[in-house]
Amino acid sequence: MAIRESWLDLELWKTFGYKIKIVFIIGKDGKKGQLKEELEMFEDILLLDFTESFHHLVYKDIGYLHFLEEKCPNAEFIFKGDDDILLVPQGLIHDLEQLKSEDNEFEAIGCRKPKADVIRNPRSRYFLPEEIFEDNFFAPYYAGACYVTTGSFAMKMAKALSMTEVLPMDDVFAGELIKNANLMYETDFLVQKYLF
Repeated sequence: MAIRESWLDLELWKTFGYKIKIVFIIGKDGKKGQLKEELEMFEDILLLDFTESFHHLVYKDIGYLHFLEEKCPNAEFIFKGDDDILLVPQGLIHDLEQLKSEDNEFEAIGCRKPKADVIRNPRSRYFLPEEIFEDNFFAPYYAGACYVTTGSFAMKMAKALSMTEVLPMDDVFAGELIKNANLMYETDFLVQKYLF
C-alpha cells in the first residue's frame, strides 16, 4: 500500500501524462489465501508458483517477461524495480523523456555493471560453482534495484528466455538475456539520480 500510495500512485502518474500498469510479483508459498482480498481489490499482483528466496528471484524475471509478452506486448516502457526502493517520479520521467528523444540511441537506463567477477567462494551469498557458470566474468547487467527499458528491449529479452540457461542470481540472468538477445551496449548509465 505504501508503494501504491506514493511513488507508484496511478493518479500521480496521470498528472504527468503517463498511463501505468503496476504489477507486484510474489511467490505463492501458501500466500494466495492471505492475499485474496488484495488480489480482488487491486488486480495488480502476479502470483507465481515458487517459494520466495534470494536464489529464486530469477523466477520473478522469467514471470514478468512472460507476463509482458502475454499482457503488455505494446508497452512503450518497462520499469523493473525492487519493492524496497524509494523512487522520485520526476527523475524517472526525465529518463523516460531521454529514451523517447529522437537523438537517443539507447534502449535501457540503469546501474550497469560492465564486468563483474564470478564469486567462487562457497561462503558467499553470490557463490556460483563452475558447474553452473563456467566463465570467470559475468556479461554486463543492470544491478537489481531498478532499471527501465523500452518495450521492444524487454520483448527481445523475453524472446531470449528460450536460449538462456536459468541462473540462481536474477541480475546476472538478466545480463545473460541481454547478451543472448544481442542488446549489449558500451555506455554506462546510472539511475542513482532518482533513488534515495
